[in-house]
Amino acid sequence: MRSYPWPWFFIALLFIAAWLMSDARIHGLLTTSLLVSSATAIVATSVATFLAVVFLRTDLPGRSAGPWLLGGLLFLPLYIHIAGWETILGRFGWWTSVDGSLASPLLTGSFATIWIHAVAALPWGVLFVAAGLAIVDPAWEETALCDVAWPTVLRRITLPAVAPFVLLAGLWIASTTAGEMTVTNIYQVRTYAEEIYTNFSLGATAAETLRSAIPGMFVLAALAGGLFLCVRQIVPATTLGRMHTPRDWPLGKARWPVAIATWLVIGSVVLVPLVSLVHQCGVVVVETDGNFVRGWATSKAATTILQAPGENLPEAQSTFALALAAAAVTLPLVLLPAWWGGTSHSRIVPWLLLLPAFIPGPLVGIAVIQLLNRPEDPTGFLIWLYDDTLAAPVLAVLPRTIPLAGLILWSAFRQTPRDLKDIAALYRPRTLQAWLLIRGLHWRACLAAFIAAAAVAAGDLSCSILVLPPGVRTVAFHVFQLLHAGCDDRLSALCLVQFALTAMLGGVICRLLRGST
Repeated sequence: MRSYPWPWFFIALLFIAAWLMSDARIHGLLTTSLLVSSATAIVATSVATFLAVVFLRTDLPGRSAGPWLLGGLLFLPLYIHIAGWETILGRFGWWTSVDGSLASPLLTGSFATIWIHAVAALPWGVLFVAAGLAIVDPAWEETALCDVAWPTVLRRITLPAVAPFVLLAGLWIASTTAGEMTVTNIYQVRTYAEEIYTNFSLGATAAETLRSAIPGMFVLAALAGGLFLCVRQIVPATTLGRMHTPRDWPLGKARWPVAIATWLVIGSVVLVPLVSLVHQCGVVVVETDGNFVRGWATSKAATTILQAPGENLPEAQSTFALALAAAAVTLPLVLLPAWWGGTSHSRIVPWLLLLPAFIPGPLVGIAVIQLLNRPEDPTGFLIWLYDDTLAAPVLAVLPRTIPLAGLILWSAFRQTPRDLKDIAALYRPRTLQAWLLIRGLHWRACLAAFIAAAAVAAGDLSCSILVLPPGVRTVAFHVFQLLHAGCDDRLSALCLVQFALTAMLGGVICRLLRGST
């Protein structure tokens, strides 16, 4: 595909405009946000590329378990990642207490922010890179293998072919990291999204907050432009006819060293926070000869975990209602655009579906407040929606649920066999064409999109925290408040329960998507 220099010039112009419009304080916020988001993207995409290659293209021992373990973490909220790592490396974590560094724990500041964001983004990076590997024509690789070894083929053929997907993963991770305030608020890192949330919470008007957000929006617009350039490269290749199952590359003598490195990464991402939460649930302190000794009891851990759902029932009910309502609104919104983009080979539709993810969460909340918080409305309908219903948080989480649900459905429609598209094209109107494809082929993808939207809505905090109605507390908000004081046994038990439910939903979604293709 021929490339033109003007899009990159426009992106550079947006960065320059953002810098010129900012004062010294905004310069610092933008610099911190870019450093944190770019470092997160580099770490996550580097490790994700390695994992995707060894899981999908090599004879790694036990490789079939890797995608399932990572798939269970796709929808794990950031605050559960925080809780898992806080129990081991945080201010009151067991490693910190053993090491004797209570005054200066390892998990703090920018390092903690980058680490937790990178761990949370790793499954998404693997997913994007795996999609790129699936469309690389094995004929290129087989031809090259006649002359050179497979590591050279990987370096010169495979990785350049998936480079747009790696760049797409990096932009996705950088944009979502820049728009989050959950981790930065806990570890007191002043990024752009954190500044928007803090200023508005402390009494700044919406107009003042929006004016200060303009330079940051220029930066996000530049990232969105880079995303569009990636989509232009990717869309022509994502058809069912070009998806292949290539042969595995033998690791040879490096098989076990690579396996050890791979499973150490998976273990640190999955098992370390999980084991830390379980350990925290069963911690007991016993007085012996005037000294307090920490121990662990299985019965105490089991009791604390079993009591967690009942102790947090109101929060769980509010979260469940919000998740179902958001998923029910999201699916109709993305269904027809995803079908049109998938059947017409449009490059603009997938970009538009992904675009809402670039809006910072606190900015979304402020926009919803401006829309619904209207006491001057003579009918009182808007203020009723804002104060007495879940309309505000449902609207607020849509920029997070629409990209994911839309991408799932767009990919499913994109992979529809040509003969089924031709048969559906005989019917009018176009809505009937879409319905025939959904009923006959893509109902699993629709169900997966619904569950994914519900999982994302249940775990969202940055978009909904400013617009929760009076008296409504979600699990995300509840955990976020408690995390500021550390992760105790009851909070660990609540996070473990949500960890298990989220992992189960991730497995169900992966299973549905495998059956829909």
